[in-house]
Amino acid sequence: MLDQAIDDVTEFRKAYPNDKMPSKMMGPLNRNQTTEEQAEVGCFLLSDASCSMTGAIVVVDCGTTAY
Repeated sequence: MLDQAIDDVTEFRKAYPNDKMPSKMMGPLNRNQTTEEQAEVGCFLLSDASCSMTGAIVVVDCGTTAY
């Protein structure tokens, strides 16, 4: 599966060289997440604001795995 994913990204980058997000898989939000959005979740989890969370799995994928 990894080989196929690498091939897909390579083909996409060749077809759309100016597109910064090579992922073709979009979730219900119909967009790709940004690295900043992923980092914000990480910062939250590292902050005192998340001190009441215990053993939670936090998925940050714009709902892609909801399908």
